[in-house]
Amino acid sequence: MGVLARDVAEAWPAWTTPASWQLDAACRDLPLTVFYPDGTGASKFEQAQAICAGCPVIEDCRAMTDRAERGLSQSYVHGVFAGESPLERVRRRREYDALLFKLLQRIDVVP
Repeated sequence: MGVLARDVAEAWPAWTTPASWQLDAACRDLPLTVFYPDGTGASKFEQAQAICAGCPVIEDCRAMTDRAERGLSQSYVHGVFAGESPLERVRRRREYDALLFKLLQRIDVVP
């Protein structure tokens, strides 16, 4: 069956703190190939995104992924996490950072 998502979580401590929510993840017993698919184009992520869409811990997954990927260049961001492709995650974070910068400018925290 290959490597399962839970195998990676158990092997990589950064992804297991806290681990309790991961027990409820829809991906827990699925092969990693679902979330790291071969091929090109956005459609290659559809199966993983459909699984994530019904996951009860999607927000926890998004928060963990944002912490784990913080500071990585776009070329190191891979796979589907919290229902988002790598490009979708990078875009969301850029939009958030731009909004935060505007807010900080408005309250005179940054020039």
